[in-house]
Amino acid sequence: GVSASTLRDNLPAGLGELLDELAREAGRTGVARRQAVEVELRQRRHIFDLLAVAPREEELEAVVVALQDVTERVLRQQERERLVGQTVAALVRAVEKTDPYLLGHSQRMAAVACAIGRELGLEEVRLDMLRVGAELSQIGKLFVPRTLLRKEGRHTPEEQARMRRHAEHLRDVLEGLELPSTVRAALYQMYERLDGSGYPDGLEGSDICLEARILAVADVFSARTSPRSYREALPPRTVLGHLWDHPERYDAEVVSALARLLERGLFAEAGERRAPRARQGSDLASTPA
Repeated sequence: GVSASTLRDNLPAGLGELLDELAREAGRTGVARRQAVEVELRQRRHIFDLLAVAPREEELEAVVVALQDVTERVLRQQERERLVGQTVAALVRAVEKTDPYLLGHSQRMAAVACAIGRELGLEEVRLDMLRVGAELSQIGKLFVPRTLLRKEGRHTPEEQARMRRHAEHLRDVLEGLELPSTVRAALYQMYERLDGSGYPDGLEGSDICLEARILAVADVFSARTSPRSYREALPPRTVLGHLWDHPERYDAEVVSALARLLERGLFAEAGERRAPRARQGSDLASTPA
């Protein structure tokens, strides 16, 4: 690193002043400051990573500053994210064609999960994780036999055991995708229940991450307020009552957040959806309820 004043003369307009500002802030607070900034340089957009590190005791005599052009790295990451997004969208469409009762489920679930997360005060990056998790949550059902997916009425215990394998299939699919560890953990755990009655690993209590607890509630709410082959869509308040009745399974704080959202009129249209014209369907989305 070199001093901010030394760098200033050789930087694009505005970067020197910003670097000076970060250096002053780091010197005043004693806390390192970092910021990414976009600038136009030779008719091309560049992204710079700026860093100012405050002196610690007598190790340094002054604030040390550094910057790095991270444009290519950011563009590569954006391209990877774009490709993952396209893959996820294609898989979601494939699931919805397999089971018409899952049409739109991932999007509804994402909306509910993100609203709950926001109500709980989660930062934007964790809300993004919830959205991605919800969108990916049903993909394992691509590998469930269609005869089970399209069976009318409830399934036998043996059939339920076979269907629960969708969580294992999902894990296999995710191995081929570049995803944050938080998303993977939430997806692997969203069918677990606080009392250990869930699947696939029988986790319980604090072993289940918050994102998974949110996805679990959002999944059950979205599934039960949508029609199935053997029942109509249930009213939101009825589903909320079901969640309240099972504190041993669902996180009470998460359910309380959902209750506050419903009190404010969010998701009022839930429970009014009609069954698809196709005769097939299953209740996979809400197991174990």
